[in-house]
Amino acid sequence: MPAKTKKLIFMTRYFAAESIRGLDKEKYEFTSETSKCIDAIILPGGGDVTPALYGKTIGPSHAMSIHPDYIDMCRIMNARSEGIPVIGICKGAQLIHVSNGGTLTQNIDNHPQLHGLVDYDGSPIKGYEGAEVNSTHHQAVPPEEAEELYDYVYCSDDLQATEVFGHIEKKLFGFQFHPEYTSCPDSGVKIFRDFMDNVLFN
Repeated sequence: MPAKTKKLIFMTRYFAAESIRGLDKEKYEFTSETSKCIDAIILPGGGDVTPALYGKTIGPSHAMSIHPDYIDMCRIMNARSEGIPVIGICKGAQLIHVSNGGTLTQNIDNHPQLHGLVDYDGSPIKGYEGAEVNSTHHQAVPPEEAEELYDYVYCSDDLQATEVFGHIEKKLFGFQFHPEYTSCPDSGVKIFRDFMDNVLFN
């Protein structure tokens, strides 16, 4: 019998003319009825997360989009209330972390484009240690924060950036690297596939 097809919603960021004050939040909500048709949502990469969302002033951040960031935060919180798993890639992972009460390192100097993964906290999710992943970011989830907030945390081998994190009960999962890019090493692609098969949809 063929495997059940999973229904993943890829959320795209877009700009609207309306102000945040006049935002009709209900347009971006999942209802109890629609959530039955969704297995997970995926938040993709983008520019920098607006520092005001995590209580900081603007430092080295750039290419910020407060309106789409606010919409994505609404979507994450609403998905959590409906029990829909949320997967974030790059900026998407950072927004998940901010929505979960975290902050971001606004700039990392000399972060290599390819680096290995280190098990930061004795993760129950095994097999990622030493895997190589790609990097296109200059902002990051601080590993010491991630350790306090998630069930498992893998960081870059220079210990500057959280690369993989997850909270099973809250159904929040983040990948700082880009498994969808052709520049991603096979080991990084395998991590994402293993996650989909053995963690999210096991």
